[in-house]
Amino acid sequence: MRPWLALTLVAACQADDPAATGFGSGDAVTVAPMSAGTSTGSGSTSTTSTGAETTGTSAPDTSTSLLETSGWQIPDFGDHKPIGCKGKVDLLFIISRQGEMHEVQEQLLAAMPEFIDTIETELVGFDAHVMVADATGFWKMPDCSMCADPQDCDPLGEPYWCGAETDQCDQTRGAGATFPVGANATNRRCKLAGGRRYIMTKEEPDLLEAFSCLARVGNQGVYPESFNAMIDALSPKLNGPGKCNEGFLRDDALLVVTIIHAGDFLSTGYPGEWVEALYAAKGGNRDAVMALVLGPDSHTANPVCPDSEPGEPNPSYDFVQKMDHAIFASVCEPSYGPYFADMIAQLTELCATYIPE
Repeated sequence: MRPWLALTLVAACQADDPAATGFGSGDAVTVAPMSAGTSTGSGSTSTTSTGAETTGTSAPDTSTSLLETSGWQIPDFGDHKPIGCKGKVDLLFIISRQGEMHEVQEQLLAAMPEFIDTIETELVGFDAHVMVADATGFWKMPDCSMCADPQDCDPLGEPYWCGAETDQCDQTRGAGATFPVGANATNRRCKLAGGRRYIMTKEEPDLLEAFSCLARVGNQGVYPESFNAMIDALSPKLNGPGKCNEGFLRDDALLVVTIIHAGDFLSTGYPGEWVEALYAAKGGNRDAVMALVLGPDSHTANPVCPDSEPGEPNPSYDFVQKMDHAIFASVCEPSYGPYFADMIAQLTELCATYIPE
């Protein structure tokens, strides 16, 4: 295994020098430099993509339809093109709560302390936004006794509201989700600093508690629309004054998307459309976006996930392959810590040379 990627350009986008602690297990996965081709780690499940050709799908890309229906317009940044992200990073998470996600969620939560510690050390001084967006637009508490906080809902109420105070954003796909409900979910309203639907790391007093509350989405058996939710979360209809995700997406911040699911059977469109919509959120700047996808590994010859047929088409993997800066890992890997570490390492390097366009 190769050692950690050298972060030689950190100073360009950090306010202070971070402590170089990482996860303490940085050599668990091989990470390729940004200019390299494809790098494979343990179990042949981790890939760093730099625009490699898509494999495993013959579906045509009709790249305009999703952009048109989402109301996208390429923003004009004018002459304001500062070098480096200046410590601004917008971290978007799309986490499935389908029935197969029970063990996955436990692995995710187990990785949270290390992940948050890395954010607080490697990204010290950064101005980061962290949002977990709703992947389905479906809010339902099937058993009112699940409610973890009597101040949030009435355990004696009737399904499916259970006396809870909810709003339209709680039922909107792509909106920041602050009231995860269902089996093994938080089942209470996550109280975030500033009352927003996302975390602002410079304001949140307990980053681990806040993110763990948002990320415990449960496994209620609701199939996700992960890629459509990603597009919605970044679209004009949810961003701007008075919108659900107001203030999350910033023109001069690096955008990092993490998708964690056991398969997406409902998103409309094709990987090429999803990628184009993602880049459109950053004015078409391909160096302004990176992604980490923890998904099914059916495209591999020897999949780790049970019930996977070797060589099946895998839109999640194709999505990563079409991006310039992305990592793919099997959602069935026993630990997610190394992949989060890789993401932070690459994020920091990319931040140093990011130029809004």
